[in-house]
Amino acid sequence: MGLLVDGPKPGGSGTTNDGNTARRFFSDPALSADITGLDKTLSRRFAIILQTISCGFAVNAAALDDYAMDTARLFVSL
Repeated sequence: MGLLVDGPKPGGSGTTNDGNTARRFFSDPALSADITGLDKTLSRRFAIILQTISCGFAVNAAALDDYAMDTARLFVSL
């Protein structure tokens, strides 16, 4: 995926672990699942949650809560 993970940024401004890294990682949930060994459905649900909370638009909070809780239950069951 061409990602630098947990490395220092040039100039000492922290590490490469940031929102852009997460967005790139989850932009291909199937590949992310293969890399991490996660279930592909779980990886896709994580990607959707990340996209939703960072989209900048009004979101149906109750629907997102339900979706996130269903995702958490799936995570625990797996």
